[in-house]
Amino acid sequence: MIPSDHGTEFLQLADISDEQWAAIFYDGDILGMYQNTYLERGVMKFRKILLSLMVLDLVLPLFTVSANASSKKIPKNLRGTWVSKAQYNSKHHSKKTLWLPKMRVRVYNKTVKWQFKGTLPTDGGHYDHKVYTIKTIKSSHGLTQLTGHTIFTHWNFLSRHGKELDYGWQNGGDLFMTRAK
Repeated sequence: MIPSDHGTEFLQLADISDEQWAAIFYDGDILGMYQNTYLERGVMKFRKILLSLMVLDLVLPLFTVSANASSKKIPKNLRGTWVSKAQYNSKHHSKKTLWLPKMRVRVYNKTVKWQFKGTLPTDGGHYDHKVYTIKTIKSSHGLTQLTGHTIFTHWNFLSRHGKELDYGWQNGGDLFMTRAK
């Protein structure tokens, strides 16, 4: 019910003519009463939406992965079985001059398994025929970093040079391997 211009009488909404509606809205009687309330509600809704967008803008980057992030998967061109020849200290090949036995490396999606094959050096008791597993830390720009039970140091690296696999370790050593047949 809306108050009329005549004082204490109230009109029903259905009884109001179009001219009366125009006069009410033109005078601003109803708009004057409710204009601030609607405006305040609109401002509050806008502030809530703006605040939620700002929070999402701050929090969302924490859950997304950037485009240049490294992955933990080893590239497909490095996967497979690779072998290396035994390494000797001199031209005379014997157990005494053998410093690194023949090695087989199997590269999987996220792990690398390596094993020494054949004759082992007589000195140095850390050579055996066990199969060891190394896990991938990161892989980016063709270089895969590995950790776990590695050959000489805690960190090992895999990369590809032409048709050969370069199996390197932390302090500058590396071993070139070819595909197993």
